[in-house]
Amino acid sequence: MSANPAERVPAVIMKELFMRKRRVIVYDDEAIIAKMFKMYFSSMDYEVVVHNEPSTSCPIYSSPSAVCSKTFPCADIILTDFQMPGMNGLQLLESQKRNGCKLSIKNKAVISGYLENSQRQQIEQLGCAFFHKPVDFPEFSAWLAECDQRINLTQPLASRRKMDRL
Repeated sequence: MSANPAERVPAVIMKELFMRKRRVIVYDDEAIIAKMFKMYFSSMDYEVVVHNEPSTSCPIYSSPSAVCSKTFPCADIILTDFQMPGMNGLQLLESQKRNGCKLSIKNKAVISGYLENSQRQQIEQLGCAFFHKPVDFPEFSAWLAECDQRINLTQPLASRRKMDRL
């Protein structure tokens, strides 16, 4: 019998011991929408990070020519409102894709109360999801289930400052 107790623990249990929570970042300046998503994701045991705009957490938002310097993604899912100060949600996701964001575009979504057809087509071409406010939760949950299939909970995420969390 091995002297190292970790060698006696089945691999399945070891994997669960080292798995992390899923992390979602929500960018929305409407407090009621942000709170709704925080409650929704928290009920499913996500680590939820909410910002009223990306300026405090995403360097690409502050400077569209900035390159993501993170080794790992900041989150497993990013949900952004379309209408934000400085840059809309579509522009943010396009800049992230162009400048080295480590999160798959398929695990990102734009939400909005109103979009023109050309904007919806741009979102589709980018490859991210779109949800109309108020969000249809059965449709949203189906997308979330697809995202969950792409999430690797043994892969680390980029660290973040505690003050970023609401």
